[in-house]
Amino acid sequence: MQRTYALMLIVVFLAVVIGLTTMMLQLGDPIADADLLSLPDQKESLGPASTFAPTPVYTRSPELGKLIVEDRELLIPYRDHGNAVWGATGRDRKGRIWFGVSGAAGNDSRLVRYDPADGSIASAGGVLDALRKAGLLRDGERQGKIHSRIVGAADGNLYFASMDETGEDAKQGKLPRWGSHLWRIDPSSMDWEHLGTAPEALIAVAAGGQWIYALGYWDHVLYQFDTLTQKLKSIAIGSAQGHVSRNLVANEQGHVFVPRVQEQPPGSGDFVASLVELNPDLLEIQATPLDYYMVAESPGSSHGIVGVADQKDGSRIILVNGGALYRIGSSGLLPAEVRLIGRLPESPDSRGESLFDLDGRDYLAGALRTNKVWKIWVMNWQDGVSRVFPLDWRSELPSKLLYGSMTRDDQGSLYLGGQVKDGKERLAVALRVTLLEGLLDTVSR
Repeated sequence: MQRTYALMLIVVFLAVVIGLTTMMLQLGDPIADADLLSLPDQKESLGPASTFAPTPVYTRSPELGKLIVEDRELLIPYRDHGNAVWGATGRDRKGRIWFGVSGAAGNDSRLVRYDPADGSIASAGGVLDALRKAGLLRDGERQGKIHSRIVGAADGNLYFASMDETGEDAKQGKLPRWGSHLWRIDPSSMDWEHLGTAPEALIAVAAGGQWIYALGYWDHVLYQFDTLTQKLKSIAIGSAQGHVSRNLVANEQGHVFVPRVQEQPPGSGDFVASLVELNPDLLEIQATPLDYYMVAESPGSSHGIVGVADQKDGSRIILVNGGALYRIGSSGLLPAEVRLIGRLPESPDSRGESLFDLDGRDYLAGALRTNKVWKIWVMNWQDGVSRVFPLDWRSELPSKLLYGSMTRDDQGSLYLGGQVKDGKERLAVALRVTLLEGLLDTVSR
């Protein structure tokens, strides 16, 4: 009886093995098949835990001695009616580049979509029109700026904020009359969806996990929008004397990092800065001192975090207005290590408000200005070796501003936004910067 039972088990085992082998032969090698998937399909398969849709673009590590920089100005729509692109850049899953164009008259702002594949540029609509369609436009309302980055989330949509500046007063802590709106847009249909209204001016947006974070002034009020539950909540982080950071940072675990500026001791006129880390429940985990955060004695004169770059291991690198670079480590659910890793080339005379991670590991780049001359810098932050390149763009005009972080196309070009002043005229501009030879081929994402 025992022998018969054992023989039956052997037969069943062999049948299962034969069945599984036949199934695998019919389906093919799943790993080999995965290698044949196109990049767009891989991007579409991102799950809700992914911070970005699409993932950041990285290029191979550069050979600094072989780099050549080329720049090209993009003639975006409404540039004659807009006075700047205040770092409001982003990209969608199909590799198209987005710009937020702030209005010259301060009453309206618009989105523009640029396709590097064919060079086409299209208007994606304006804030006031979107409010009107949603039945939310108030009489006389103004939304003159899209200042935030335009960030992608795992649902495939792009998120950003619009804001007003009418009547705001930093010294008195007076908020802008019309406040702000948080938005998302379908990058293909260009349909806008209104997510919420805030009395503060929402100047920065970041994506982390399933959450979208927005930073409002005054007092660095942090807003969190849950893309799954659609809930919006807020908490005040704290700031002093009208200080406003132009960026905030979030990671894939949904942790968010916001600067806090305090007068210590109160009434002393001395100010200290720290980077506050909060978890998705908006509970404060730690506050790390940022010794080189301030650029001037007055907090209101400092732009705080002016550049953000993401690394392959989940770490983040930030550039602060004083020219210092900090790295926010990836540590899962534990508090992140925040450490100083270097300074901009040509410091302390240089100023820059943009940051890009080139290879996802060692090399950073951005635009900097020294004595009113704009340049592109590339640096290996691990060993401090850097190289600075002249920027030919409108070299005859001394009054130029450039901003932007993270936004790159599939060829690895960097995208900046800003403003030029030609006489009394102020124009919104967008710039594509390409690093040739050492960085031409995109090899990993």
